[in-house]
Amino acid sequence: MNKIKVFISYADEDRQVAHELKTIFEQVYGFYVFAFKKSLRLSQPTAETIISNLKNCDFFVPIISKNYEKSPTSNQEAGIALSLGKKIIPPVIDEIDSPCGFLSIYWGGLEVTEKRYIAENIASLFFFNIFEADQFKNFRLKARSCVVDALCISQDFKHSTLSMRAIMKVEGLLKSHKEKIIAAVKENRCLYEEQFTFPTFRTYFRKKFNIDF
Repeated sequence: MNKIKVFISYADEDRQVAHELKTIFEQVYGFYVFAFKKSLRLSQPTAETIISNLKNCDFFVPIISKNYEKSPTSNQEAGIALSLGKKIIPPVIDEIDSPCGFLSIYWGGLEVTEKRYIAENIASLFFFNIFEADQFKNFRLKARSCVVDALCISQDFKHSTLSMRAIMKVEGLLKSHKEKIIAAVKENRCLYEEQFTFPTFRTYFRKKFNIDF
């Protein structure tokens, strides 16, 4: 499957949030994510790898904080993303007036007010923004396919819970998506043994699609 590709740009001081976000994007929503330092192989030329991933990404996600403006690398990444015309969704994790430089064009991004689960909140807001903003409508089918695939291969109960909650909130599941989920429920214990959300998920499929598992 052709995954949604996300480039996470961040100041070094915010690396924990960035790396947690990378995990949630990949394990819950099924995206491909590049986050410098964690994704980078030591044998690869740094600048070439960053530029290549910027060119190939679908979304540029700069984590806007009080530290971001002070990071030369992050500002250069943002400049390249802007010049390439990338889709930009900036999560804001600090109280600031606006993003620096031309990123201020995208002010009004994903403001995260709940500080206990920053990465989870950013990822959730990002995912549902794809389904709410007209400019991202061409990515919706891909986003559905990504989260369904992530759920089907999940090896973590918490991640399965988050994937199921996301799937129940989006319309437009294809027949192939439903078939994958039905097959996965029979084999993946992180689905059928999940105690908190799976019963609701099962009821949702029964009522919405007349499918029982």
